[in-house]
Amino acid sequence: GCVMPMLPSLIPEVNRQIDNSWPCALRLVPSEAIEERYAAFRSGDIALTASGTATLQLVAAHVPCVVGYRCHPLTQMLAKHLAVVRHVSLPNIFSPDGSRVIPEAVFFECTPERLATLMHELLQDPAQRYRQIE
Repeated sequence: GCVMPMLPSLIPEVNRQIDNSWPCALRLVPSEAIEERYAAFRSGDIALTASGTATLQLVAAHVPCVVGYRCHPLTQMLAKHLAVVRHVSLPNIFSPDGSRVIPEAVFFECTPERLATLMHELLQDPAQRYRQIE
């Protein structure tokens, strides 16, 4: 199944838009339900997340993840020229050796195909998953 923590105010709209074409069962978890959210995190083998607090929560729950981050193209162009960091997720930014611990698909690289590739690679590589949770 697929678990999606989200703001409680979004759940009714997402439920209206979901149809039977999803390839798996979908469970929507209110983000304010902390214990339920962490249980949902631990129920999966890996996670796809946006950069931010959710990434740190997944690290704390020992769930390997892939980070996707996309924004308006103009913002992307500005950030690419002004940003002084190589990574967007805090675990990567604070990595002791500066390496990318968590795979990231950022800005124009954040496509369904790229995210699927990174998720597949993470599922196929136990050493990469272990490195994230050690």
